[in-house]
Amino acid sequence: MLDEEEFLDWFCKEYAYNDFTSRMCRFMFGLVVLTSLELLVVYLQALKVRLVQFLTCRGLSYVVLFSYWILARRGRLPRSAVVALSWLTLARCLLVTFMICSYGCLEQVRVHVKAGSGDFPLAGVSSNVLHPISVFTLAYLMTKSQFLLLPSLFTAMLPVIVCRFVAARFIPEIAEIAGNKWFIAYTSVAVTRAYLWEVNLQEEFKSRLAVLRTKERVEEMLYSLLPPMIVDDLFRHATLATSHFYPQATIAQSDLCGFTRLASSLPPEKVVKMIGEIFQRYDELAEHHNIYKVETVGDAYIAGQADAPLTRQNAPWQVVLFGLGLIRTTLEWSESSSTPVTCRVGIHTGPCVGGVVGMKMQRYHLFGQLIDSLEVLESTAPEGRVQVSSSCRRAAELSLEQQGTIVLCFEERSERTLTTSKGVGHNCEKVGGRTHLVSECVRAGGSEVRQYKALQASYPHGDGILPSSP
Repeated sequence: MLDEEEFLDWFCKEYAYNDFTSRMCRFMFGLVVLTSLELLVVYLQALKVRLVQFLTCRGLSYVVLFSYWILARRGRLPRSAVVALSWLTLARCLLVTFMICSYGCLEQVRVHVKAGSGDFPLAGVSSNVLHPISVFTLAYLMTKSQFLLLPSLFTAMLPVIVCRFVAARFIPEIAEIAGNKWFIAYTSVAVTRAYLWEVNLQEEFKSRLAVLRTKERVEEMLYSLLPPMIVDDLFRHATLATSHFYPQATIAQSDLCGFTRLASSLPPEKVVKMIGEIFQRYDELAEHHNIYKVETVGDAYIAGQADAPLTRQNAPWQVVLFGLGLIRTTLEWSESSSTPVTCRVGIHTGPCVGGVVGMKMQRYHLFGQLIDSLEVLESTAPEGRVQVSSSCRRAAELSLEQQGTIVLCFEERSERTLTTSKGVGHNCEKVGGRTHLVSECVRAGGSEVRQYKALQASYPHGDGILPSSP
């Protein structure tokens, strides 16, 4: 189905208003030149004309053109497509009406031509060239600025009706111009041409709209696969940088506890639906915190922030809040679906390298010791808790110096050996020293508590992702 409003907006932008100011200038210049030449013909042939009425009609025609030129120069043309086409149609009707009236003010002089032995009148033939000029001029006005069918129909019929049945009462010669069979025939051709042109325009609009929507879908897919700034750079330069170094990236990795056991007892379709629902909530949470989703591996969700071009913002405390949100979101989903699933999260801050890998099914991946340490932090975190490295704690506290309303509470783990759920041990030095379990608390004070509750209410899904204030 063709969206008429979108089509009219596109028509006004591409055709009606395209190069509008310069076209008005050319029309005004052409009108001055044409009027000058016609006055010269009148003078040379010593024709008796209604000069005052002629100049008045031409002056009104010039006023119509000049008014639209002023509106275009000052940017006051209507933005609504319907209003714009209505104004343009009215202007064209006035212009054609004034031009017909101006030619009617030029008296047609009848002559007799001698042929053989007798004289006979050549009815409708003028001794001056103004009569045929009028037909060509009016035909030019009908076709120079292409219009759609309905406006063209109004432009063809309304001026003729007004001139033939109204203006002709005051200046009878106007009826001859308005009723000229060649002019009427040409306007009929112009209306038919407008109809065919509108049909072709509609097909062109549909094709362009299909191409545009396909391009938008492709861009949407690219922006979902790669960091937005990487995609922007790809559009500008058509090539991608081989890699990007990030001196301080803060990345979070989550894992669904009990998912493997649960998935083994469910049909694959239900497993896909379950993981899709959870990750959809994670995606909304990541968008809320301006976090870039790096990738998902099975039931693991990896996301974070770094310097450009990975993300525009690099605030480690936001990533920690995101990690806390993952815990709360998983709990909410588990309660709403009556499914025994929890989550654990590991967060690490450090240097890494990012880049697009492969030629097909390209994704932006992160590499370096940070990823190995992140895996250890996630796998050794207690169920339902967020475990961060010491470097992440320092970076989060540093970035929170300007944030007086939210305070992250870090509880240092006493174990020097971190143990996974499968019993595999890792020395804490592998992740840069003692790790910390993080929670969130609020400074005492009425205004801080009110700001805290307002922040809670802004989070998606339920009553917030933050734990209650102690």
